[in-house]
Amino acid sequence: MVYPHSHKFRVGITASKSINDVSFDVLRSNGILPYPHIKDDFDEDDKTFVEALECYKNISDGELLICHVSAPDANAAATMATKRITEAISFQKLFHHKLEVNIASTAVTEQSCCAEDIRTVPAFNNHMHFIRDMKALKAISAAKRCHEELSLDIGPDARKFANIVNMHGVSLSSTSNDIQIVNLWTCIETLVPSEQTASKISNAVKRVSPILALGYYKRLTITLLTDLLRWDRYCFSAILKKSKIDNSLPLYEKFMQLLREEENDADLRDLLTKCRDFELLRYRITSIVELLRDPEKARARLEQHERLVTWQFYRIYRCRNGIVHAGDSPNHTKYLVESAHDYFDQALNFCVEVSSWKGGFNTFESCFDFATSEYQRYMRNLKSDRAAIVWRIPKQRGRAFIFQDSLK
Repeated sequence: MVYPHSHKFRVGITASKSINDVSFDVLRSNGILPYPHIKDDFDEDDKTFVEALECYKNISDGELLICHVSAPDANAAATMATKRITEAISFQKLFHHKLEVNIASTAVTEQSCCAEDIRTVPAFNNHMHFIRDMKALKAISAAKRCHEELSLDIGPDARKFANIVNMHGVSLSSTSNDIQIVNLWTCIETLVPSEQTASKISNAVKRVSPILALGYYKRLTITLLTDLLRWDRYCFSAILKKSKIDNSLPLYEKFMQLLREEENDADLRDLLTKCRDFELLRYRITSIVELLRDPEKARARLEQHERLVTWQFYRIYRCRNGIVHAGDSPNHTKYLVESAHDYFDQALNFCVEVSSWKGGFNTFESCFDFATSEYQRYMRNLKSDRAAIVWRIPKQRGRAFIFQDSLK
């Protein structure tokens, strides 16, 4: 096995002038020293690093801080330095509640052990951002549509909806993985309708898993399509254009026909050939094609995915409990933050979508009941119908029609 090797780094990062209101002893105990205090201690060997610091200081406002850390790479070093500064500020806030300190978004790092590598890198790695996100214009359009049609925010669960939205916003603003995981679990627990006969974790798994399962193959195919466009948009478009697929169809529908229909195998082989030495992309395409053409394999893969999701839910819950009850968290908390945020987003987005229908669902319980009903129908259809492998959310319809249709 290969383990990451830690290197010694010196990190320079600026903070607003109010950092001077943090005790010098508190900063020093966290391995942080203000640049003016140690400027004269640098010798001739540090000339290049000092020049980089001076250049960085000239284009950054505030006080320059130097932090010594051990990390596997420059990005991790900058993130660790930011975390130490944040912890020092948080400690000072115990005694000065109105203290506000802004930390720069970039830092200068020098690997000072086995290589003289100086670079400017991002200072923040917010793992809440490491999942699927909408582009700004699309997000504005989606927010406008849902805001106009949404019924969750005016129904019996209006207060609950507002609290969930606010807690999600607080989590995005925080840079602490521990705070994020606690807030995200609170969001999930608040979102999911409670049951007296089940534990909180088993209830969360029972209610959220159907939504994650329904969207599984749609997310896989959209991610693959996005990666193909990033890889070579011109080549991919040319293959679709010369195929027999109806050109008037949306891009995603044309892509699905290319993967699913045997009559397009010649064009699919052409795409695989064009992948050249990109073996991972070729493997992903062939794996998805195999699943989309075989309902039994698709069902088996989905059941495996559901087991993995269940295990990850329990890891998130244990991590949250460790933070709340023991004040401790595992080293892999940042990865659990990504999963928790992804699960929460999928569940809430599903509820927001169906709540925006005409005569839509105005409580979270009705949204999750609909998800369970759709999941049961989806699993029945998945036994033999390969056209049903990628679940499609029904068109906007009323509640009665949906539940009547789901009982067929």
